[in-house]
Amino acid sequence: MSEGECSRSESGVVMRSGRGQQISANGVSYTGEWREDKMNGGGTVTYPSGATYEGQFQDNRYHGVGTYRFPDGSQYMGDFCDNR
Repeated sequence: MSEGECSRSESGVVMRSGRGQQISANGVSYTGEWREDKMNGGGTVTYPSGATYEGQFQDNRYHGVGTYRFPDGSQYMGDFCDNR
């Protein structure tokens, strides 16, 4: 399920663009910025395990400054590059 802003590509394809929310069938939710139908910019992902990532995304990957909180309450705050 997706809610939020959309735009149309030059070829006419509707893509998520701007702010929005997506909840996948497996319970993963994302709220944040979209560009060219990918998570790009600031946002938050919440996993069914209770883990969360809040920070910057680039092409659907953690990329930039962010905070990953583990289900046990521990966290990593810092720079991420290509999901690492």
